[in-house]
Amino acid sequence: MWRLKDTAHHLFRSKTGAAGLVGHFLDWSVGYIFHDAMKLKEDSYQQQNYAPWFRQLIREDLPDEEMTVSAELLGVLEQTSESMAREIARIRFIVAQCRRLFPLYLAAHRDNPLLARFLFDQDELVREVFGADYPGLVGRIYGDRPDHMYLLAAMSLRQGGWIKESAHAIARAVELAPDSQSIRREERIISDRLAREAR
Repeated sequence: MWRLKDTAHHLFRSKTGAAGLVGHFLDWSVGYIFHDAMKLKEDSYQQQNYAPWFRQLIREDLPDEEMTVSAELLGVLEQTSESMAREIARIRFIVAQCRRLFPLYLAAHRDNPLLARFLFDQDELVREVFGADYPGLVGRIYGDRPDHMYLLAAMSLRQGGWIKESAHAIARAVELAPDSQSIRREERIISDRLAREAR
């Protein structure tokens, strides 16, 4: 979580304009999630380690003053349990907002081959995170040209020496836009590389 928060500070504060505003929203959101997650961790520690002790303590035959203090302190722990439910609800709410913000932010990076490569390489994870909103994510970033994502991914993978993986990406691009000259050109480059490696 520390690394995620620090990365968010470096990444999302570097843009200006509309993308900058969305970046600041994301930066704040990740920071807030971090804050509530740390508090949740501490609260769960209290519940796990101290609440059972206090509950056991008030069952014992204690002097009146100690019994009163024990009951009052247990009340604080019960409030902590309620605050945990609120922290979980806030984290879930902000994560849902981040899912809305990410497509807006990533649209400014539609020509970034590393983004396209990540979306292709981590397709299963991205689909799991975005669920039914996955087509909206791709649509927001690439508009009516989802083939552009696969083309960029194929080029990035090829340049990184991942020829078989680049062939999978370009095959998806060809399926989506069989008449695209840039896609066919990349397909030929990848095919030539595969042929050379097979010799």
